[in-house]
Amino acid sequence: MTVEFSAAGNLDVLLEIITAKQFDALLKIDQVEAITSFKKSYIYREMAAGTFPPSTSVGGGTRWYLSDVLTWVLAQRRTQPWAPAGEFTGDRKVFSNGHQTGTNH
Repeated sequence: MTVEFSAAGNLDVLLEIITAKQFDALLKIDQVEAITSFKKSYIYREMAAGTFPPSTSVGGGTRWYLSDVLTWVLAQRRTQPWAPAGEFTGDRKVFSNGHQTGTNH
């Protein structure tokens, strides 16, 4: 299955794919560029170095599995996903430095 989407609308389609559990959708290079924010030259260079998922040939074209690309993207994180520090107390958030949301202290 080949999924068609543009860089401008890739998030909506990506969410639709994930919601439909079509994790083995096949992506074209421009779609891989949109998801990774890297250019074709970087993708092919990293693929040659063995640090990017390999492509597969389908009907004379080059495609990547969505699941492979998403796994690679998630593996690039060097830190845990961001989470706010502090505690929520009612409608205000108290930070470790004593500041609260909605105040100028």
